[in-house]
Amino acid sequence: MERHIVVAKLEELAKNIQDACAKIKVDDLQSEIAAIEMAMGQNGFWDTPTEANAMVSELKRIKQLHDTWAALRENITTYQAMFADLEEKEFSELYTELLALEKQYDAASFVLYFSGKHDKEAVFMTIVSGAGGDDAEDFAGMLLRMYTMYFDRIGFLYDVHEYSDGAGDGIKKASLEVHGAYAYGMLKGERGVHRLVRLSPFKSSDSRQTSFAHVEVMPLIKNITKDDILIKEEDLRVDTYRASGKGGQKVNKTDSAVRLTHIPTGLVASCQVERSQHQNRERALQVLMSKLYQLHQDEEEKERRSIQGDVAQVEWGRQIRSYVLHPYKMVKDHRTEVELSQVEQVLDGYLDPFIDAEIKQLSRSIA
Repeated sequence: MERHIVVAKLEELAKNIQDACAKIKVDDLQSEIAAIEMAMGQNGFWDTPTEANAMVSELKRIKQLHDTWAALRENITTYQAMFADLEEKEFSELYTELLALEKQYDAASFVLYFSGKHDKEAVFMTIVSGAGGDDAEDFAGMLLRMYTMYFDRIGFLYDVHEYSDGAGDGIKKASLEVHGAYAYGMLKGERGVHRLVRLSPFKSSDSRQTSFAHVEVMPLIKNITKDDILIKEEDLRVDTYRASGKGGQKVNKTDSAVRLTHIPTGLVASCQVERSQHQNRERALQVLMSKLYQLHQDEEEKERRSIQGDVAQVEWGRQIRSYVLHPYKMVKDHRTEVELSQVEQVLDGYLDPFIDAEIKQLSRSIA
């Protein structure tokens, strides 16, 4: 192995790792870890299980991020230090070790795609049935099942804020609060219109039916307080109602569900996951403040839509992804051109190829 080849690989890898560590701010992660561990040691930490579990998940993410990149930096520094003392016959062995380290870097560097302002935040996801009647409500229920199975598989935590029954096992609308590593960065590409083509189980004829559902995704921004967003009580309409439907995890079927409407903007936030009206009101208020915060931060309509998602009509010609069950089987993303023929597998939560492609495409558009 020639010396200049080893030197080139060593310098390239060292620069990539150093640049990544600077971008991730590895040295600042220890203080974040210490702050979370201190909060976890306070009395009453587990009084709010959803927030507590989300913080535990965040601690795990930060520790893993720190340990991975600190180890990569330590290893490349070791190789740089030992290179000066190597004999020529040892270059091949070092080069092999550098290639192995490069594979570790490539695997870890996926996190570098998450450069958006809110990519680390939790997500507020809403699934709404669109054109297609009973089939659309059934399709919305299929999407809810698909996403919750995906969340369960990758270790994301979720609570159902709102759930409205539809035809059969379907839904008219469901809203989820989702926590996980880079939740918004992972899921923001899922917003938009989804289309289903199949033989309708609600019709006696064998005619093909097309139906639609809309997925809304917004970041649930942390640390927003009433001091940051001024909400006058007279600008709020508060409605209470009984939670409905299966709704996945922890749906409380009592009259404690709360829906808040901000009258000046028309923004709505609901929550039914807690056992008391007061707790549901506080959770819904946090979501509402997050929505208002975004609205206030974006001066132009185009910028606002880039965060909240385009509120498009849920109909023909606007779909981001099609799920075809008849006359053939295929799931196709119309933005990334990713296609899979294993439709049942996708509907069981295997979204990785689609989400990976979305993340990379969105990252390129920002760069």
